[in-house]
Amino acid sequence: MVFRWTIRLRSPTSNMATKLTEITDKYKKFVIDNYEIVGKVESAVRLLSYFIPGQSVVLAELLYATSNLLVFVNDAILRKAAHIKLLVPLPHDKLCSWLTVLEHIEVFLELTACGFGNDLSRWLVVFCVQVVKAVIKFVLLLKFNLGILQTPSVAALRRGTFLQKQLSEVNQNTPMFSSNEPSLFGDDVTSHVETKATFILPSSGRKVRTLNRAPPLTQRCWQVPSADNDFMCASTKLTPLQTAGECLHITRPLCHRIFVYFNSSLDVFIPCLYLLGDANQYNKTERKELHRRHLLMALYLLRSPFYDKYTKAIVGVSSMVAEGLFSCLDDINIRNGGEWSLA
Repeated sequence: MVFRWTIRLRSPTSNMATKLTEITDKYKKFVIDNYEIVGKVESAVRLLSYFIPGQSVVLAELLYATSNLLVFVNDAILRKAAHIKLLVPLPHDKLCSWLTVLEHIEVFLELTACGFGNDLSRWLVVFCVQVVKAVIKFVLLLKFNLGILQTPSVAALRRGTFLQKQLSEVNQNTPMFSSNEPSLFGDDVTSHVETKATFILPSSGRKVRTLNRAPPLTQRCWQVPSADNDFMCASTKLTPLQTAGECLHITRPLCHRIFVYFNSSLDVFIPCLYLLGDANQYNKTERKELHRRHLLMALYLLRSPFYDKYTKAIVGVSSMVAEGLFSCLDDINIRNGGEWSLA
């Protein structure tokens, strides 16, 4: 009697888990078969966040964060289905996934704390989020030697021609997902058996396509496939000075809030970029990240309060000098009986 009662208690839970698994598998199959429609839905959700009235800032940021998380989950499904493997070991992949999720929702957490609390609760949430992010980044940098960390940690998948070719090359008879598949945050999303698309001949160094990864005869372009941009290159091994610069960049969001000396982000930004050195010594992904940081520094110069204190005066003086220079050139040109022209 006790055994039957136990079975009856466990049965609803088992049925719910089975239904949840079926729904998840159907959603994955829909994403794989209709990834273009899924991309339009993601864009629509993100576009909708821009039309929310200004009074509903929390709702608008919730929609924006939801669209980013939706893109992240769908990209993981498509990478697994298309056998696109990020060359990151298992511990790296788990930490990078959680770090990406935290980067997508940090602004929403800040606005929620500010809306339902006071200014102190807002800064407490900001401080906690930045501390967690800094700890994860320090682990990736110092323990796993991941090099310069990009933002977001897991880049979005480019769903173009390459993805379509990769999906067409996958054997349709092989099941893509199983009931005991790993989660997005626990295991590698590409743990299935995978072969390389090309190999290099040892004698001539020529790149050759493998037969088992060749597309159908009607879809062949008879060219050696190029490396995909979504593959993560091997991280550049940083020198002690470069490691110090990256550590300083990780602590940048916290430095000017904890220490009085760092009264602006520029006090930390410039030493970071100086210690990291020239961008040409890094791989393509790391160069993009360095260029993004240089752009952020340029935008910081044009944003308050730094703009009101320093940049505005410099721009005003520069405009006055330029105006005076053009006036002098006009006077000289008029005296010579000519007409001033920029041509």
